[in-house]
Amino acid sequence: MTPSEEKSTDDRRGSRRSFRQLAIPILLLLAVVAIEPLARRYYLFDLVANLRLQLLLGLSVVLAVCVLRRRWIDFGVTVAAILVAAIPILMGLTFNKKVDPISQTSGSSKLTVTTLNVLSHNRNVSGVIEHLRQTDSDVIALLEITTSWDESIRNEFRDSHPHHISFPSDGGNFGIGLYSKLAFEKAEGVDFSVVPSIDVTLRDIPVRILATHPIPPMSAKNFGLRNEHLFALAEHLISKSDDSKATIVMGDFNLTPWAPIYRDFLGKLQLRRLTSDSRFQPTWYAGNPIWPRGLALDHIFVSDSLQPLDMQVGPDVGSDHRSVTATLAY
Repeated sequence: MTPSEEKSTDDRRGSRRSFRQLAIPILLLLAVVAIEPLARRYYLFDLVANLRLQLLLGLSVVLAVCVLRRRWIDFGVTVAAILVAAIPILMGLTFNKKVDPISQTSGSSKLTVTTLNVLSHNRNVSGVIEHLRQTDSDVIALLEITTSWDESIRNEFRDSHPHHISFPSDGGNFGIGLYSKLAFEKAEGVDFSVVPSIDVTLRDIPVRILATHPIPPMSAKNFGLRNEHLFALAEHLISKSDDSKATIVMGDFNLTPWAPIYRDFLGKLQLRRLTSDSRFQPTWYAGNPIWPRGLALDHIFVSDSLQPLDMQVGPDVGSDHRSVTATLAY
């Protein structure tokens, strides 16, 4: 083989090697770009979309490796992937309403609400009760309640929260209950898919509260059921809206603000999600509050007629979820 032929062969080998090296970051970029449109149709992409913060962390590690190895083309492609992955986070934040503590306006009254997924097999009943007493909420929505949980909560709060409606479940994780200091003008169970939600109107103040818990989207079927639940809920609120009443929707939605389904749902719902200064604070998994292992699944959405005064994510009380508590002026 002549020197020129050897050089030509080496050039071809080098080109193939460069192409193989570049193919990985390019495929990574294409995969990140594909998440947004495909997450509306396929549950696996929806799961990745909900893990958006974790995805950014992983891409940051890839970026650091590119710098250490001085692979600048890979670095540039990875930066592009990070920017694409970050856009939905910024979009999700625009749908939120940050809570800025303010002094209560003259003539207004306060309403405090709490939502907590207690975890059906959680045995720390006393810890949950103590936490709920500390929040001193006017209305409490509890999810995954069993008959035993429902009886314990009713007994402990029978004096402070005598008004309640509940649908406990001993055969699954979708029991739900609402316990209130304030009397109900109307209270009913509503089925948006295969699990119950609760819709109440308070008698003495112009506020409507809906508590809900869609199914986790851990299969194609459940992905469809969760989405069906969300959009049926939005339709229900729109069809039975009352401009004279403020609206609160709260619960465990099995959905983070970074997923396209979240933005579609909230756009239809026409409410705003409350957030604190720590906008990325997860509510699940409670055992580890650091966000790489946690997701913001529990939310409180409110109409614009309610002024947020305070919002807090609660401590670990034995459940895999943490509570969310909001104080509102109406």
